[in-house]
Amino acid sequence: MARSLEKHLTAFLLLAAVVPSGCSILGPSEGPEAQFRAQTQSGTAPLEVQFTDQSSPGSSPITKWTWLFGDGAKRTERNPVHVYEEPGTYGVVLRVETDV
Repeated sequence: MARSLEKHLTAFLLLAAVVPSGCSILGPSEGPEAQFRAQTQSGTAPLEVQFTDQSSPGSSPITKWTWLFGDGAKRTERNPVHVYEEPGTYGVVLRVETDV
């Protein structure tokens, strides 16, 4: 059975900060713990942001990453770059999964 966990962060563009808005349900010894950082957290649009996965796998390796960028875009790579075309506030979600 696959285990998954989501981490929700909010990124505010144009005078921005990344603020945690979610928490883990399973500890890293039981399942994955989603964590990430955003290289750029504010600026003028279009704003290119490098996201870096910093998740803890728990007892099994992470096999899947799903990023939701809050503007309708979705990516499944581990460390994506995303460009926000419009000024605004965007909630970013990272979901990680393992095969166990």
